[in-house]
Amino acid sequence: MIRLSDILREGYKEVDELERLAEACIDLIIKQNSQRIAPVFKWRFDNPKTSFNEFQEIIRNNFFFSNQTIGIKEAGKGGSGYPILKEFIKESGIRVEFSNKAGTSGVYVGGSLKRIYIKMDTKPFANDFAYQVDIAMHLLKKLPPESKMINALDIVMGANIRSTLIHELQHAYDDWRSGGKYDRNKRTADYRKTYSTDILSGGDVTFSPEHWAKYVQLPHEYWARFSQTVRDIFMFPAAYEKPFPDIQKKFVEKFPGYKLMQEPDKKRLLKALYKYWDENRKKIK
Repeated sequence: MIRLSDILREGYKEVDELERLAEACIDLIIKQNSQRIAPVFKWRFDNPKTSFNEFQEIIRNNFFFSNQTIGIKEAGKGGSGYPILKEFIKESGIRVEFSNKAGTSGVYVGGSLKRIYIKMDTKPFANDFAYQVDIAMHLLKKLPPESKMINALDIVMGANIRSTLIHELQHAYDDWRSGGKYDRNKRTADYRKTYSTDILSGGDVTFSPEHWAKYVQLPHEYWARFSQTVRDIFMFPAAYEKPFPDIQKKFVEKFPGYKLMQEPDKKRLLKALYKYWDENRKKIK
């Protein structure tokens, strides 16, 4: 039997596969909604004098997927090519919904629902999508082919959603492999006695400084942020060639809430970071 403490301290092993699964989910949701992309370009082509700020607000308030939900089993091709996550992909029944329900950028809900919600109507997403559309129009002076439209949305979703999706997939994986016990510890129990947030309200959820300071110290949350931050740092293979002190510095800078965490937790994260960096740099030599 795998101990819960072991599960939450070995998160570095599945990070790369979580990233590939997140990218597969993005590719599938775009494929299922390709018909929603061209109208955005067509509208911009017909309304070139509309200001950029107005255009991005139009996207934020009106762009949505008509087919909003995909299963990770379908996206991950039944687990083929995922030696660590294979059983999770095959058996967990997790679905990902790209909609406007989440009060934060993303949320995982376990139990019988088994669903990840990814928020689509964010200002950064709308801003980047509007920018990609305008760049394409400026360069081509006409409507681009469908493949370039799809590629534009892929770039935007990769920049705005990939990292969040990795975070929520880590939660789902930890929940599945722990038998639903991944967030059952005293620190989390004490937190939930004090703070309650309607994360599926559809509105934007904000944290007070006190709330945030407690939230970032929850073990299941900081390990999910670990996977998220690691893949942001090692997006390109050249990063593995950097000395570990440089990697550590960047990790500390990018990791949300690192300065608020307890020293033993920081040490666990840095130990996992070193193992991840060391194992992967040996693979590419």
